[in-house]
Amino acid sequence: MLLEEVEQVQNPGLGAAIVSCFVRGYESQNKGDSIPLTYAFIVVPILFNKELLNQISSTNKGLRKLDEKLADNQSVLATLQESVLALRSLSQKSLALAMRARLLTVEPDMGTMRSRSTPSLPARSENSNKMLKAAEKLGVWASQVTLREFCFIFQLEL
Repeated sequence: MLLEEVEQVQNPGLGAAIVSCFVRGYESQNKGDSIPLTYAFIVVPILFNKELLNQISSTNKGLRKLDEKLADNQSVLATLQESVLALRSLSQKSLALAMRARLLTVEPDMGTMRSRSTPSLPARSENSNKMLKAAEKLGVWASQVTLREFCFIFQLEL
């Protein structure tokens, strides 16, 4: 039963919406820039982590402020690298679904992705709505730093 509940929350459809909202947030700040494809494999595990989701949702001043908050709670970051690796397949399925749904386009030669549509995605629950808003916010913040700095804040290895 618990596994079914996890699969209902952590599914490729929600992951596709999260990646799409992240890309939309990123592009809102940098319209001409393509987004590194690496983010598609990072943002899903970050937002599927309830503690990180709450920290991102409650932060309004950007990644620097989030970094300060996370400094007090290193245990969350200690397991994030493992989560990114464990959820790699789910992230890949989410990206593929976002491409099939024409939410994103991937430029394989460049290793980048772009948004194909700009409409807001309807959320079915309060929790998924929270995740989509956090994804867009995280995309805006990511556009203001390099991928390396983003990974440093979340203590991720590229």
